[in-house]
Amino acid sequence: MRILFISLPDLKKVYPQRPHQLIKRISNRHEVTILSVNAWWLEEKHDPFIYDCLKESRIIYLSKKRVRTIFQELSSIKTRLLRKLDLSEFDVFVSFNDLITSYFLSKKTKVSLILDISDDIPKYIRDSSEIPFLLGPIGEVISKFILYENVKLSKKITYTQKSLIESYSIPRD
Repeated sequence: MRILFISLPDLKKVYPQRPHQLIKRISNRHEVTILSVNAWWLEEKHDPFIYDCLKESRIIYLSKKRVRTIFQELSSIKTRLLRKLDLSEFDVFVSFNDLITSYFLSKKTKVSLILDISDDIPKYIRDSSEIPFLLGPIGEVISKFILYENVKLSKKITYTQKSLIESYSIPRD
């Protein structure tokens, strides 16, 4: 199976998280490509565990430019990178804390989406230092809308906290 793992966190530059474990497990039997925001402001973790988890996967960054996360995500919709990437070659998309890229890729194709929600993304966006203070509440509203749309598009949803299910009316089935 060919899996496109769409990750908001740059998995080479964050401490080990659930996606690292998942990728390590599935890359033994499946072809995994990771599409990620480039966290150019962080140093790559030279952690043997992270290396081991990601070594069998192909990693593609949304941008090589030094731009904020939100701009990488918004520009991902029209980048040459995604036009070069043959989305139809994938059997499934797995989205980890990503909203924008996952939404547009899923809308563009008939590939099944598995949505993994481990954080309250709309509240994170509202409070993020990446977003100007006055735009935070607007970002929260927009990200809630996109989250709801991703939920509708998803074949499966995984989560870490039951409160997220209640907050965003995620169907239990």
